[in-house]
Amino acid sequence: MQKISIIVDTFSWKKLGILENKLKILDSLYNSVNVCITHEILKEINHFQLSSCDIARTQILPTQINRMYQDSTSLGFDEADASLISNLDRTKEFLGVSEDRPLLSLGTRYGAKIIQLIDLCQFLTAQNILTKNDLYTITKELRYLKNISKKKEKYMKKWLQHN
Repeated sequence: MQKISIIVDTFSWKKLGILENKLKILDSLYNSVNVCITHEILKEINHFQLSSCDIARTQILPTQINRMYQDSTSLGFDEADASLISNLDRTKEFLGVSEDRPLLSLGTRYGAKIIQLIDLCQFLTAQNILTKNDLYTITKELRYLKNISKKKEKYMKKWLQHN
């Protein structure tokens, strides 16, 4: 099976750092998917000193100056968010991972493949890359951090019971 390629936003890296301290999941992530960021996301990672992103194992993509990029900047998204969304046009095989609800909404309107971190973790669990216990712990932690809604937490618990 070919590895999927994901582009991870800055805030998701922050959450991955928190989860890594509890579960040590980053190695599984890097071994199972092609992890990407953009130059603009790299600037933010460096600015916020996020150690969860292993630059040596991460592909750095250029910004694509296209309609999605222009629309996102005109709507007030920062350069990092705009660069992420610009790489998710329908001709590319990238999956975006973001915790930014307005960015998720914009990407969905464009038909881009963009999901939250919890959804990526669910996918990795379905692929037997993460365990069900890992996903349960991730769900509880992301709910505690108010990163996911109570509705999403209930959905994940139900999914874990039936899969």
